[in-house]
Amino acid sequence: MSKLNFKKPSGESRLTETAKKEIIVGEMQRITFDFPKELARKLKVKAALEGITMREIVIDALNKIII
Repeated sequence: MSKLNFKKPSGESRLTETAKKEIIVGEMQRITFDFPKELARKLKVKAALEGITMREIVIDALNKIII
């Protein structure tokens, strides 16, 4: 398995340490969500602009509201 890189092209990561650990460590479970089309588009654009995946954004956001 290759090493994950959490850095944006600028060299800075926007993910919290908790989110990074959640992505790397632990058992995963697939969950499917139905997002409003416009929200899904905004999520995709944000991920592209920040150079990270939509998955990383969602995990980071959930960690901020759940933990």
